[in-house]
Amino acid sequence: MGIVIKIETAEAVQKLPALLLQGMTHPGFAVMIARGDLAVEIGFERLGEIQEEILWICEAAHSPVIWDTQVLENLNKWGIATRYEITDVGLAAQA
Repeated sequence: MGIVIKIETAEAVQKLPALLLQGMTHPGFAVMIARGDLAVEIGFERLGEIQEEILWICEAAHSPVIWDTQVLENLNKWGIATRYEITDVGLAAQA
């Protein structure tokens, strides 16, 4: 069974390096960015910056990242994605 840590608070972002060191000792370890919760916690204006920071740290640690969001919700509901959602999908693919 794998372990996924959910990053949803400013405190979790600050402790991410230590959490990665602990988690990497387990097979199937990954990091989940709870973008909605994190945006409420740190502010929507900082979400992009913090998300990038998390992605860089996880890349350096060779840890997979899961984006927790309804990235294509409008596509699912209305048949067309917003520009924001398309950008999110592109960034998710790079993660």
